Amino acid sequence: MMKKKILTLGCVLMLAAGTAGIDTARAGTSTAGGATKGTAGTGRATSFIAGTDTVATGAAKTAPAGENTVPTGGATDGTAKTATLLTFEEAVSLALQRNPRIAVARNSARIAKNNVHIGNANLLPRLDLTGTATYQEVDPPTGPASDISGTGARMSASYTLFDGFENIYSYRLLQSAGRLGELEARDQIERTLITVGNAYYGAAAAFENLEIAKHLLEISRERMARTSKRAEFGQGGTVDVLAAEVDFNSDTVTVVQARFAWEEARRNL
Repeated sequence: MMKKKILTLGCVLMLAAGTAGIDTARAGTSTAGGATKGTAGTGRATSFIAGTDTVATGAAKTAPAGENTVPTGGATDGTAKTATLLTFEEAVSLALQRNPRIAVARNSARIAKNNVHIGNANLLPRLDLTGTATYQEVDPPTGPASDISGTGARMSASYTLFDGFENIYSYRLLQSAGRLGELEARDQIERTLITVGNAYYGAAAAFENLEIAKHLLEISRERMARTSKRAEFGQGGTVDVLAAEVDFNSDTVTVVQARFAWEEARRNL
């Protein structure tokens, strides 16, 4: 009888230890998940602020450590999900390839450069070649019909020796137009790059603001839960509960606004 009681007690102790181990494992998993989530958020903030720009060769990839990236899709709640990331170099490359204003500026510069030729300034000899052909059918009233045909060609060459330096100044004007076209194309490219940079880092800031707002919302939710529990056990008042609810609602509105700002910044990019 004594052995049976000892065995029963041992089973109870083992069962209790096993349950405690499961609870401990759950708590450890929850803690590890929270730490991982917080670390991931910190890593994203570091990648935007102190990361280094590196040339990327893919549109969709996972962000490596220390690289400036902006997520363009996928999860935005800080969970461990794969998202499509866009590096700054990829954004610049897409702008240079697909921006219509840059394409127009480059074509205009190319046209202006092709026009820089001494032939367009009347500095080359002029060669004219003309040809003529005649055909006539004669049908006299008293005789057989006859055909009369003839051909001729003429070639002439001319060169302007002096016209008041008009041709020289015309060539200089063409050269200036060519240089102006290159400068205008460069100016358009630089202004586009500035716009892309502002949009890119604006989207990065909006994403970080969204992550911060979500983190503050989680803190407000935990505070509201703790305040409610304290009020249930008589350790807090109604004023504390209402204040916690007000903070939670305010942080909820902040998250919604931050999400709208992030979506707008991503569309602008």
